Amino acid sequence: KALSYLDERGQSILETLDEVAGDYGTSQAAVAIAWLVQRPDITAPIVSATSVSQLEEIMKATELNLDAAAVEKLNIASDYL
Repeated sequence: KALSYLDERGQSILETLDEVAGDYGTSQAAVAIAWLVQRPDITAPIVSATSVSQLEEIMKATELNLDAAAVEKLNIASDYL
């Protein structure tokens, strides 16, 4: 089932997350959560962690403020065509 998300759109999202994470010197996970937090149409992103290191990455998102260009890149990559 998870492989069904690795279509063209899913690959585009992953590539854009990687690009933005590189720009900000952080992880894809931190960028993904920060992006969701900054979206006005998402009330509360739901996250989980199975290790301390995953929790640390998630927590970085609370300090990450993506600029408008980064948010727009992510929005475009995730848009349904």
